[in-house]
Amino acid sequence: METVKKYRSHIILVLILLALVTLLPDLEEEESFLGYDAHCPFSPISTVLLLILAAVVYYFTR
Repeated sequence: METVKKYRSHIILVLILLALVTLLPDLEEEESFLGYDAHCPFSPISTVLLLILAAVVYYFTR
C-alpha cells in the first residue's frame, strides 16, 4: 500500500487524462453514445468509470 500512496498523484492524473482522452473527437465512423465520433465509442461510460476509479484511488490512499 505504501507504493500506491507514493505514486497516488501520478495514478490519479493518468486516470483523469485517460478519461479526457475518451472524449476527444476521432476520424473513425463509429459514433459514441453521445452521438458524435469520439475516440472511444463507449465515451460516457468509460469516462465516468475512469473518474470513479480516480476518486476511489484518492479516497483509499489518503
